[in-house]
Amino acid sequence: MDHQVVLKREEKVYLQLETLTCQIDEQSIGQQRQIGYDATTIGQCLHISRANTSKELNELFKENKLLKIKGKPVYYLHKGIMEQKLGMVFADNTFDDMSAFKDYLLHNQNKNNFPKEVIQEQNNSVFSSYIGADGSLKTQIEQAKAAILYPPNGLHTLITGSTGVGKTTFAEAMYKYGIETKIFKEDTPFVIFNCADYTDNAQLLLSHLFGHVKGAFTGADKNKEGLVSRANQGILFLDEIHRLPPEGQEMLFLIMDKGIYRKLGETDLYHTVNVRIIAATTEDPNTAVLSTFLRRIPVIIKMPDLSEFTLQERQDFIYEFFSVEAQRIGTSIKVNHELIRILMLYECNANIGQLKSNIQLICAKAFLEYIRFKQDMIIVKLSQLSSNMKDGIFKISEYRKNMTQNFNNTLVTDIVFDCSQTDQDKEPLVLQDNSLSDNFYKIIEKSWEKRVNSNLPENQILQELNNQIDNYFDTLFSKIKTKNFYYTKDVIAKIVDVKIIDIIERVLNESKLFGTDYNKKILYGLALHINALIIRLHNGYENYIDNQHKTQPKHKEEFQVATKLRSELETEFYIKIPDDEIAYLTMFLYAFREVGVRKNIGVIVVAHGDNTATGMAKVANQLLDTEHAYGIDMPLTANIKDIYEKVKEKVKEINRGKGVLLLVDMGSLLSFAQMITEETGIKTSTIDMVSTPIVIEATRKSLFLADLDIEDLTADIQKIRSEEYNNRDTPAIIEFNHNKMNDYFQDNILRILDETLSFLDSRKIYHMFDQVLTEIADGLEVEIDDCLRIKFIFHCACMIERVLRNISLEYDKTDAILETNMDMISLIKVKLSKVEEFFEICIPDTEYVFIFNIFKTLAKHI
Repeated sequence: MDHQVVLKREEKVYLQLETLTCQIDEQSIGQQRQIGYDATTIGQCLHISRANTSKELNELFKENKLLKIKGKPVYYLHKGIMEQKLGMVFADNTFDDMSAFKDYLLHNQNKNNFPKEVIQEQNNSVFSSYIGADGSLKTQIEQAKAAILYPPNGLHTLITGSTGVGKTTFAEAMYKYGIETKIFKEDTPFVIFNCADYTDNAQLLLSHLFGHVKGAFTGADKNKEGLVSRANQGILFLDEIHRLPPEGQEMLFLIMDKGIYRKLGETDLYHTVNVRIIAATTEDPNTAVLSTFLRRIPVIIKMPDLSEFTLQERQDFIYEFFSVEAQRIGTSIKVNHELIRILMLYECNANIGQLKSNIQLICAKAFLEYIRFKQDMIIVKLSQLSSNMKDGIFKISEYRKNMTQNFNNTLVTDIVFDCSQTDQDKEPLVLQDNSLSDNFYKIIEKSWEKRVNSNLPENQILQELNNQIDNYFDTLFSKIKTKNFYYTKDVIAKIVDVKIIDIIERVLNESKLFGTDYNKKILYGLALHINALIIRLHNGYENYIDNQHKTQPKHKEEFQVATKLRSELETEFYIKIPDDEIAYLTMFLYAFREVGVRKNIGVIVVAHGDNTATGMAKVANQLLDTEHAYGIDMPLTANIKDIYEKVKEKVKEINRGKGVLLLVDMGSLLSFAQMITEETGIKTSTIDMVSTPIVIEATRKSLFLADLDIEDLTADIQKIRSEEYNNRDTPAIIEFNHNKMNDYFQDNILRILDETLSFLDSRKIYHMFDQVLTEIADGLEVEIDDCLRIKFIFHCACMIERVLRNISLEYDKTDAILETNMDMISLIKVKLSKVEEFFEICIPDTEYVFIFNIFKTLAKHI
């Protein structure tokens, strides 16, 4: 039985205007008094009111599908049909009156008189084989073509959209289209630059883009050409344009307005350039970039999320990705038809890129069974889906009618993707930077053979290889994970009424039973239980708990919170919760509280940088499935006293009676522990030169070795840190003045300095303070080891940037330390006087006190 397709009103209006526009004689357009059709005419053809027709026309115009000629009445034309009839591309789609429209045609039709082969290329271009080219991407592709073909030099373009929608690939397709249509030569440059690569160093970012002249800034030892110069006569693609600082956006104005630019450090000389700019961003362009920059971008292309594609288009993506894997492996792949349905419906937070990566993961696990059982082809089964993909099962009933109407002939049998089938013209819109390595399946096969030959048990072999596959895809897919990839309140709210979550959250926060920073698993666990309880009450509640009166006296605080929850839930949902249910809620709260207040040593990571500390803490927590480690980031612009106060408050918050271990990245933070202990009475210890393995080990021991006290934990971690450091390779030492470090160690120091410093030249800073360290060490009769060198150079390098920014450290006992250690501090001041002269600064006394603390335990006469 055929199913009648019901068109939406907007689609009817669009098709009617297409029919009317096709009737226009393009040869006599110049002689016609009026061109186009008003809302009344179109509405009468469809028996739709003028008001409703006008509303749909305005929506279609906003989607860039129509040409609009202002006046009374307003006239509309189908944009695509007019472009085909006239052999031109409309960069503008609105005109002040009929005269302006005809002038535009007269002025641009001659200029845009493309050869016939160019027009034919448009119908068989790189875009024509894109999935969604005639559907969800039709408007975007029309915009892209217009941007490339518009005379004389094309139009600057901004591509917007979420992570994983394929913005970079779409920009590359625009470039290929320009070559196909002979707008570009074969060797026309396409230069890609990600503005996020140098987001913490604006000067370096602008230097890469525009180039610089010798002496433009510290470290600019010679002239350098920028990417703008390399992109001359071609396209410069600027990804994550919202990371380009305002001064960088303003420097692009000259290129877009006049085709000229300056290198950094130039004041009089201008360079001529012909560059088309294509930019991309995941953010809202109205707030992410300067409005003056946005006004210079005539074409803004919004790429759709995967959820905005039709089910048919999503099926096309799935088929394409399985076909690619079959060709890559060289073996046909048979896929369960129900699995295809699930892939069509599960939620892809990171869009097309995630869908592709997940299909690759499925194929990798199926390939493992293929070589294990020596099958004729790779068989993909439901059991190989990850848990988040299986969520699609719950949506099948919701979309059953749509699926039955549109896919009843294709999704009833298993599907075989033949490894011999190739389609060279097919180019789906997908991310390029998360592609699977061609030899990945060979790696799995070799790993299997190696382990089989080692006589390991088969279960162990499978476990190890599955872990290898999972780790590979975790690394691969980490590039495109979104911030909300993991389960959040929004995700739970899809299962549980959000009112339940809000009530629990409010009651827990008011009671402070778990503090303010409790594990959200408590909230979600309670929400799921209460949601099930409400369903049971509606279906006829069964009494299964009879110890309510035994629970109440023993756990009074938990009982009070449970009672409060019941009261608010009864009011909100008009239900009656039995008394015996309070017992379960009370025990639930008590069980979680017991876990939460278990006496462990707290762990806090403090490190310089915007996300260094939180990053290390996050890795440790994820590996150990906990939230025990806390990270406190210390941006270079941060006030040290503010950071100290933040650390102190966090120590007070997480202390469970056994103290808190601080893991810090440099010696200037070592004094925090003593100061916090003196102020709060909480045992606090510090270990410097923190690394991710150290954070993991400290968190693991503090969690699982309940008998360990903070002194023992500190000693254990210090020993591990020393072993970690001593086990590194130590190449031969090369002489540099009195005492030069080995190349390996120095290169690592320089690398970390590069990542830490905002504007100073790390190499010059390193050599300067290495010399000063040697002089101070000689004066104090101190031996220099690697630990001392790292502490001193890092502290002094950051100190110079702080002083240049008029930011100073604070230290409560500065005067007392200066008075009792005058000789040693005076020596340090003398040795640093050359630094003060070089930078024309005055180093504050508090900085000298911190430097003194670095040396005080080593100097023989202290």
